[in-house]
Amino acid sequence: MPSFELIDKTELYITGDIGFVITAKRFCEELRAVKTPNILVHIDSIGGSTFDGITIYNALTDYKGKKTAIIDGVCMSAASYILMAFDEIIAKPNSLIMIHNPLVEAVSGNAADLTKVVSTLTELNKMYINAYCARTNKSPEEIKSFMDNETTFTADEALAAHFIDRIDGVAKQPISKASLTSALNVRYAAYAKTFKTQPLKIMTDLTNIKAEADKPIDDKPVETPAEPIKEESFTVEQAQAIADEAKIINTQEAFNLAIQQITDAIKDIEDKTAFQPILDELNALIVTPKVEDKPVEPEAKAEAKQPSAYDNEVARKNAIMSFATDLNKDGSLNDVLISALSSDMSLDDFKTAACKKLAIAKSKTNFRAMLSASAKPLSLSTNEQPASTQPTLKRKSDYISYYKDLVASNKQDEATAFYKKYKNIF
Repeated sequence: MPSFELIDKTELYITGDIGFVITAKRFCEELRAVKTPNILVHIDSIGGSTFDGITIYNALTDYKGKKTAIIDGVCMSAASYILMAFDEIIAKPNSLIMIHNPLVEAVSGNAADLTKVVSTLTELNKMYINAYCARTNKSPEEIKSFMDNETTFTADEALAAHFIDRIDGVAKQPISKASLTSALNVRYAAYAKTFKTQPLKIMTDLTNIKAEADKPIDDKPVETPAEPIKEESFTVEQAQAIADEAKIINTQEAFNLAIQQITDAIKDIEDKTAFQPILDELNALIVTPKVEDKPVEPEAKAEAKQPSAYDNEVARKNAIMSFATDLNKDGSLNDVLISALSSDMSLDDFKTAACKKLAIAKSKTNFRAMLSASAKPLSLSTNEQPASTQPTLKRKSDYISYYKDLVASNKQDEATAFYKKYKNIF
């Protein structure tokens, strides 16, 4: 999830499964590192962990600058809840938004356990409904109907329902909602296959928080013995499902995470032989780069990199400041300098404006001196003007000094001709 800092905003990315590729921890760290007053977040996710989604939603809500989201592909489930935290929401013409009731997979336990799960899901439903209602100004009953039916909106439908603010562009080759939904179901099924193989630990942890808080204070807490781990609690099929999901996501981070999950799951299994081919395959994907992903040589990559708008702006201002340093010791160029730095004035335009400013300032000084009789005119009449002999100039400072002498002597025509001739040196 790379980020790109521009002049006034930083671009962030939520592209992948929430809680697996896009973790709340990683996104919050990137958000805290933002230095610009605004952010633009690209979203393309089928959703994922409800709880990571809530954490990301809260982090975005706390961000004080303007928050803009742009849906590049799909925004479903937990990702659609995150979407509600933004000030402005833009969608690509072929994008999709899907909302439904929060769900859990692989639920097991007794009646009390399941009651806790139902209670938690009910509270999560209310949280989602409130967020959707605040964005669309629709009634809770209407939003609940959308969620109960697991409703998928095209960009046009989402705009009409006020889930988004505008659509960016027009699709050149519009894709039907049915085609997009069908393709998405394949991806969603792959995610669900992996999700079903995982224990319901996060839900158990959440529901246990309230249970622990309701317990009476006991000076002698009872230690609950840990349940013995069964060697067959994690199967080869489960390991393969995790590997398949990582290959679908097809990122180095996904491969590493899959290896870690499988390794942790089999650490107490005595015979790990059956799992080794799966781990070897994942390791090969990390170690051996694909042909199409052949890394670019550092030198070529450096040459191909183009300066950003921010870099060009900084370079322009530095060049202007460097040129003005020697000429503005008396502050006579302050107004021209301020105008140049606060606009997009080029270096050449600044040089021309600065030269004119200096010439005018010098003329006024000589005129005041003549009136007060405290100094002789520094310029000669046209008929008395001696032929100018240009000294030998070797360094840039010599050219600037000679130019300043011409201006100081009121030799305006010579100064202008000299500047035009050696404009590239200045």
